Amino acid sequence: MYDLNVLADVYMVSQKTQHRARRVLWRVTVGDAMKICNDKRTEGRSQWGGLWHLVWTTHELDNPDYAEFVKDDGRFDKLLNELNIKVLKCLK
Repeated sequence: MYDLNVLADVYMVSQKTQHRARRVLWRVTVGDAMKICNDKRTEGRSQWGGLWHLVWTTHELDNPDYAEFVKDDGRFDKLLNELNIKVLKCLK
């Protein structure tokens, strides 16, 4: 069972790409992270054919060797609003 109020990072994983660290979009609560990542609009296929999806973690949130925030380009703004997500940290 998860404490839904603990902080979590939501980040993108994808096929056919390699990154040094997690590409974090938002810091939210675990409860909000679960709502985001369970929504089918947070998965798809890239223009290069690889699958991608958003996932979350509570591990090593502030360690730059594991996580780096990437620019939020706004493509998920409608989803965040519909799910009533409170973003606690992001890179705009």
